[in-house]
Amino acid sequence: ALEEQIRRVRPVCHAFGHTHVPWDLVLDGIRYVNWGLGNIREREGQSRQVFDTGLHLLYDAGEWSPVQFTHWGYFHSHLEGRAWGSAELAPWVS
Repeated sequence: ALEEQIRRVRPVCHAFGHTHVPWDLVLDGIRYVNWGLGNIREREGQSRQVFDTGLHLLYDAGEWSPVQFTHWGYFHSHLEGRAWGSAELAPWVS
């Protein structure tokens, strides 16, 4: 599965998309980024920060950009966390 491939390769950053939910966090030393702009309705809520900020330049001139605040990133790195493979939704989603 994808998770196994990521853990085997151990990239510095794994950029992904199509979830419509912004992510930018570091888990087990790997940075995961999804900076989707979302649709018009989502821009008023879950992807507002992304829409307001615009494109996210991750790497430039030999430097990685700082991790940006996202609700999902905060949930996983500072609150309850989440076990790999869990399908449980965050409290504000369910």
